[in-house]
Amino acid sequence: METAKKYVLTGLGFCEMLFFSGIIYGWAALVYVLKEEGFYSHLCQNQTMLPADEDIATVSCVKQDAILNLIFTISSFALQGSLFLFGVLFDNLGTRFTRLLLHILLVAGFLTMLLSSPSLPQLLFPGMILLALGGGQFIPANIQIGNLFKNHHTTVISILSGAFDSSAAVFVFVKLGYDGGISLQTSFAIMIGITALFFINTFLLMPVDHIRLYDLPIKGHGNQDDEINNPNDETIIRDNQEDSRREAETLKNETFPTLKSCVTSPSFLLLILWYSILQLRTVYYVGTLNSYLIRVTNEDDKQVSHYTEVFSYLQLGSVFVAPFCGLLLDRNKFRKGVSRIVRGPYADLQDSVTGFVGTTTLFVLFSLINLIPILEMQYLTFVLQVITRTYLYALAMAILPIMFPSRYFGSLYGLLSTTGSVVLLLQFPLFLLTQHVFDDDPLVINAILLFACLLTLTLPIYLFVWTKRKNNEIASRKEKIGLDNEGIDLSEPWK
Repeated sequence: METAKKYVLTGLGFCEMLFFSGIIYGWAALVYVLKEEGFYSHLCQNQTMLPADEDIATVSCVKQDAILNLIFTISSFALQGSLFLFGVLFDNLGTRFTRLLLHILLVAGFLTMLLSSPSLPQLLFPGMILLALGGGQFIPANIQIGNLFKNHHTTVISILSGAFDSSAAVFVFVKLGYDGGISLQTSFAIMIGITALFFINTFLLMPVDHIRLYDLPIKGHGNQDDEINNPNDETIIRDNQEDSRREAETLKNETFPTLKSCVTSPSFLLLILWYSILQLRTVYYVGTLNSYLIRVTNEDDKQVSHYTEVFSYLQLGSVFVAPFCGLLLDRNKFRKGVSRIVRGPYADLQDSVTGFVGTTTLFVLFSLINLIPILEMQYLTFVLQVITRTYLYALAMAILPIMFPSRYFGSLYGLLSTTGSVVLLLQFPLFLLTQHVFDDDPLVINAILLFACLLTLTLPIYLFVWTKRKNNEIASRKEKIGLDNEGIDLSEPWK
C-alpha cells in the first residue's frame, strides 16, 4: 500500500475509534444529563430527593442509581461479551462485512437513544447495548491497521487503543452541549450524521478481507535492487529484523496450529486473569463515580458537575498516554548494538514483561489512593484511571499478535473480552453491596479490589520465567553446536 494511502487510512481509523469504539465508557457524563432530564425519576417519588442547588432540582435516589448503573453494566457486558462472536465473523468473513454490520448497529443505537425520553426510559437499555455492539466492533476491524507498520506495529496499535479509551470523552461534549441548550435528541442526531460520513471509508480505503502483519515481501524480493546497491548497516539490520519477525511467526504457527491450542495455553489463561480483574477494577470505579461524588461532596450538584466534567475531559488524555505503552514494548527494536541487529523469537514477549508489571503497579497505586475519601484526591485518581485504563486495553490488544499467530487475533481478542465481560457482571452486585450493605461507602469493595489487582502479577512473573528458560535453552543449544545468533536453528516450537 502506498505511503499516502496508508497514513490517510490510519488517520480515518483513528477518528473512527475516537468517535465510536468506547463511547459507552463516557457513562459518568451521560448519567448526569439523564438525571437532569429526569430519566427514572419516578422511582424516587416515595424517597428523599437530593437537590443540591435551588435552581436545579436534580432528583437522585438509590433505586434510580441502581437502574442506571444496571444499564451501564449490561452495555459494558454487551461490548466485551460480543467481541468473540464478532471476532470469529471478522476472521472468517473479512473487514467489509464487519464494518457494514457495525455501522448498522451504531445508527440503530443512536436512533434508539434519540427516541428515548423520561416517559420512555426503557429505550436506554437497547440504545446503549446497540452502541456497545457497534462501537466495540471497530476494535478488530481497525486494530489491523497497525499491521501496515512493521517496525512500529505495537506503537500504532497502542495509539488506536488510546483512541478507544478517549472515545469515553464523547459524552462529555454531549453534556456540554446540553448545558449550552442543545437537547440530547439533537446531539444523537449529529452522531448519526457522523456515522454516515465514516461509512464511506468502508468502500474506499479498507480492504474486503484483512490486513496481514506478515504478508510482506520475503528477503530477496521487492526492493531487491535497493538492497544490492546499498549494502549498508541499516540494510543488514532491516534484513535481520525481517528474518526475526518471520522466524517468530513461523514458530508461533507451529506451536499454535489451531485456535484451541492458543486458548488452552497457560499464557492465555493468565492473560484472561490479568485482563478480567483489572477491567473489573476500572469499570467498578466508573460505574460508581457519580454516586461516590454525590457522597463526598455532600450532595453539592455544582461540585458533582465540575468533577464529572474534569473526569470526562481527562479521558481524552488516553490519546497521549497510549503511544508510550507502544514505545515501551518497541523500545529494544531501535537500540544500537547486537540487540538491535539480532532479536530472538522471544524478544518481543520478553519486552512485554515490563509493560505488564508497570500496569499492575499503577493499578495498585490507583486502588490505594482511591481508598482516601478526600474530594481533592479525585484529581489524582482521575489521572491514574486514565493511565491504567489506557495501558490495560493497549497491552491486551498489542500482546496477542506477539504471543500467538496473527490470524487468530480477532477470535482471541474476542474470547478474552467475552471472558472478561462475564467477570464484569460482578460490577452490579458489587454496586448493590456498596449501596445496601456498606451504606454507599465503597471502601471495603475498593480494598478487596486492591488485593485482587496484586494477583495479576502472576502473568508477568510467568512470562519472565518462561522466556528466561527458553532463552537459556537456545543459548545452550548454540553453545553445543557452535553457531552464532544468525546461524542457530530455532525450529523448536513454543510451548
